[in-house]
Amino acid sequence: MREINNNPEWLGKKFGRLTVIGFRRVENGENHAWAWDCKCDCGNIVYGIRPRSIKSGQTASCGCLKEEQNIHNLAEKRRTHGKSQSRLYGIWSKMKDRCNREKSPVYKNYGGRGIKLCDEWEHNFQAFYDWAISHGYSSDLTIERKDVNKGYCPENCCWITKEEQARNKRNLRMVELDGEEVTLKEACRRMNLPYKAIHLRITRYGMSVEDALNTPFIDKKNCLAQKCRDHGLPYGTVRARLKSGWSEERALSEPIHEEKGPRRKQKE
Repeated sequence: MREINNNPEWLGKKFGRLTVIGFRRVENGENHAWAWDCKCDCGNIVYGIRPRSIKSGQTASCGCLKEEQNIHNLAEKRRTHGKSQSRLYGIWSKMKDRCNREKSPVYKNYGGRGIKLCDEWEHNFQAFYDWAISHGYSSDLTIERKDVNKGYCPENCCWITKEEQARNKRNLRMVELDGEEVTLKEACRRMNLPYKAIHLRITRYGMSVEDALNTPFIDKKNCLAQKCRDHGLPYGTVRARLKSGWSEERALSEPIHEEKGPRRKQKE
């Protein structure tokens, strides 16, 4: 037998958080149907709910129940592992960043070369954490890929010291010095050369390792700019003098106030 949705017996009935408090007629195509007005446990009143939706459990509140569930789910998601402040989480995040974010300053050396995290680690920090702990992780070690042309995955990763990693870097340059093969940094130390400047010559200016090591640096004490400062003269003025044919000695020794040039015609 078909239920009558405006039967007074429905008044006071409770479904989930909703209690039926009244009826109203609503249009349903060419026909009319009865809808229910309900009061939620939170105090809100909802008008014109389809009785079928309430009886089936599809609608169980004014919307507050779903909102509370969303908040709960978000809280659960945030405390899934509780390790977001740990060093391992930082390592995992940086791996993802250099492999996935194109604006990362080192992306070209990782994601740009096809280096990626395996699916297991990409979407699950806990999986990476469990592998790390079971494979000898400690706070003084760093992650290393055994094959630099392959990605981050359990089969291709291990934990090593920072000193070992420095020797294994893909861009580490080895040079021969006095018949011995040493790193570029060690060669600079032995030759009393600034490593950063030598490295810049090679990576930015395209010099060969040999030229970078053997090309003398400009002696700042003897450069023109320094001489200008020593003589208290503007660099631009001295450069202009030299271009006009003056000798360096004269350009640096003659005071500026003795120079005579064409006067500008003043506007009347």
